[in-house]
Amino acid sequence: MNVVSRSTGILLLSLCIAACGGKEDAGASARADLPEAAAPAETAAAAIVEVSAPAAPLDLSGRLAAANLSNGGRQFIQCRACHTLEQDGAHLTGPNLWGIENAKAGSKAGFEFSTAVADSGITWTKEELDAFIKSPNDVIPGSKMIFRGISDDQKRADLLAYLLKETSPATASE
Repeated sequence: MNVVSRSTGILLLSLCIAACGGKEDAGASARADLPEAAAPAETAAAAIVEVSAPAAPLDLSGRLAAANLSNGGRQFIQCRACHTLEQDGAHLTGPNLWGIENAKAGSKAGFEFSTAVADSGITWTKEELDAFIKSPNDVIPGSKMIFRGISDDQKRADLLAYLLKETSPATASE
């Protein structure tokens, strides 16, 4: 290594250490006390690694809290061909979804459900709805539901939050 490269390297190292909270005298960190001054740089590097680590996926409650209702409304467009949301709304190819949360699957009066849905024993909790929206045929094999599902966790949470808001007597007037 030539003298210019070594001098440039020492200067850059000194500036980095000073920027990371090392001694204010950049020249001082190039002297014998370099190991002591290097500790803050190691701490800063560890902090960078910690900050850039991917966040743990949110659970359903967290995803619902972060839900985007506008996006949920856009997601529901694909459901409108078969379902309505309003109270006393018409059944289409699928049942009207008003009041679905905590309702027993296959219990909506005036709609002829498949045997698979009627016999499923499912109560439509948020968790059951989330699983069903993810993959309807995995949750209730043999249902008439032709929708393949939404695999993206946050898009599914956006849709579920929108669905719950639009079909709940408690939030419909808000």
